[in-house]
Amino acid sequence: MSSLTTYKNNISSLATYKNNISRLATYKNNISRLATYKNNISSLAIYKRSNLSTYRNSLDIQSNTIHS
Repeated sequence: MSSLTTYKNNISSLATYKNNISRLATYKNNISRLATYKNNISSLAIYKRSNLSTYRNSLDIQSNTIHS
C-alpha cells in the first residue's frame, strides 16, 4: 500500500513538473515577444527621427525657395 501511495505521489509530482515546464516555455515566448516589441519601438523611434529630419529639410528648402 505504501508503494502505491509513493507511486501516486510521484505521478502527481511529474504532472506538476510538466505544468511548470509548460509555464516556463510560455514565459520564454513572452520574453521573446517583449524583445520583439522593444525592437519595433526602437525602429519606430528611428523612423520618426528620420521623418522629422526629412520634414525639417523639406521646410528649409521651401523656406529658402520662398526667400530667394
